[in-house]
Amino acid sequence: MIDHAIILAGGFGTRIRELFPNVPKPMIPFHGKPFLHWQMDLLAAHGFQTFTLCVHYMADHIMKYFRDGADLGLTIHYSVEDRPLGTGGAARLAAHHLQKPVLLINGDTFYELNYREFADQHEIGVAKDKRLVSMALAYVDNVSQYGQVDVTETQQVRSFREKTASAPQAGWINGGTYVIEPEVWTFIPPAQAVSIERDTFPALLAAHHVIQGYPSHTRFVDIGTPSGYALAEKMLQGASR
Repeated sequence: MIDHAIILAGGFGTRIRELFPNVPKPMIPFHGKPFLHWQMDLLAAHGFQTFTLCVHYMADHIMKYFRDGADLGLTIHYSVEDRPLGTGGAARLAAHHLQKPVLLINGDTFYELNYREFADQHEIGVAKDKRLVSMALAYVDNVSQYGQVDVTETQQVRSFREKTASAPQAGWINGGTYVIEPEVWTFIPPAQAVSIERDTFPALLAAHHVIQGYPSHTRFVDIGTPSGYALAEKMLQGASR
């Protein structure tokens, strides 16, 4: 069973710094606790007990709060970047030695996914189509703000479209949540800044590897903007572990 989650928590939070100038983005407070705490609570409820936090900007702030995770009943490790490595480089640094599939998520996205079902479906699918990645797909009203994911009738990812200035159009986007097989790390050069979205995933498709989409209509919000923060605050209102 996949029970190890890696959270990308090293971002600078430039889009929301006007509201929280001295707080790393994953530590922005919502109703008394940091967003990263909310994320791990949700994942723990779905059976994830071991976490690796990829940290860079204000890393000490995050490490001091969570420590080894024992107070939360979790096991928390840290992968510290001495310089920004992008989503791909950070993920490789944290996971290349594990030799097992892991859940990888962004530390600035609230996504009410059934993470256990998502991970279990990946494990079932590996035997069938030898997928290297399962990618959660979120349905939004305006894909032009995010970039669109094109999929086949069986939900295999076919291609990615970048953000555009076109008229609003509903569709599927990359939800920033993946199950990654260890072979993927061989596509990412060590100690280099790499975007897993713009560099690694297109390279996998070009090499004819399978990225399987996992469509979900559950709530999805990026907390990294003032409007996203306000929406997430309402969504988390009254929630508790």
